[in-house]
Amino acid sequence: MFQDRLNDAAISLHRVLNGASVRFGIFGGYAISVLGGFRESKDIDCIASTSKQQIIDLLDGHDGFEAVPQGRQDYVAFLWSDKPDHSNSVLVEVFCEKFAG
Repeated sequence: MFQDRLNDAAISLHRVLNGASVRFGIFGGYAISVLGGFRESKDIDCIASTSKQQIIDLLDGHDGFEAVPQGRQDYVAFLWSDKPDHSNSVLVEVFCEKFAG
């Protein structure tokens, strides 16, 4: 059941980042499980070729994403939920690094 929530969050993340032409990749336990591996995950890990501020501007308050304050400049965490009260949220962690090219 929780895998379905992770899938929905990943699809929403893909739609937003792809729609904004942000290059990104999903890695970690969720990616392993999607590829058929036997690894349980409780979050989605993503690396995106953008700045922290740009990713916050794209996601925070949009499409079910809500930023969780962080001090790091290369990382931002979001809670994602498709429910108005943000119940049953999924943690989405985005590492920001401008890629060459």
